[in-house]
This record gives sequence, structure tokens and C-alpha cells, in this order.
Amino acid sequence: RACHLLLAWAFDVRGLHRAELRCRVENTRSAQVAQRLNMTLEGVLRQAWPVAGVHHDKLVWAILAPEWRALNARAATCFRNQPDSGGNRPPTAPTERNPP
Repeated sequence: RACHLLLAWAFDVRGLHRAELRCRVENTRSAQVAQRLNMTLEGVLRQAWPVAGVHHDKLVWAILAPEWRALNARAATCFRNQPDSGGNRPPTAPTERNPP
């Protein structure tokens, strides 16, 4: 969720055209974040990340502003067409009519 908000800010507020995520090949969790954000794997930078005298390969993921906007427009349309299950409403405080 935090990465989604960060991308929304980067594209919608700051006006960036492109956002990248770079991670070591071994870092599967970061790669999964990029996939969930619908980023495209653009390539591998071979031995581009020196750490303690060892050079590691680096993945380069990216998404462009038009891709981001298209994906989010589709998602917003899907949510608008769904009946409200109450999950989007703020919780109500317990009262006599609404016990805990």
C-alpha cells in the first residue's frame, strides 16, 4: 500500500513520467512488490551492485505515468461498479443502537 501511495504521489502530484525500482536479483520480495505494482522488468544490470568487494546483478523494473493512470482508471471503474460491502466506511462508535 505504501509503494502504491508513493507512486500516486510521484505521478499525480510531482508530475514524474517514469518510476524505477532496482533490486538485487536475489531479492525476491522486492521483485514481488514491483510485480504487484504492475511494473515491467526492463532488464538485468550485470555485476552492477558492488557490496563488500562482491559485484551483484541488479534487476531494473519501471512503470510509466500513462501505464499507471490506465491501470488505476481501470481499478477505480471496477470498484465503482461493485456494491459497497461496508468495508470502505469508517467504523462507527458503539452506541445503544450500535452495540460493540
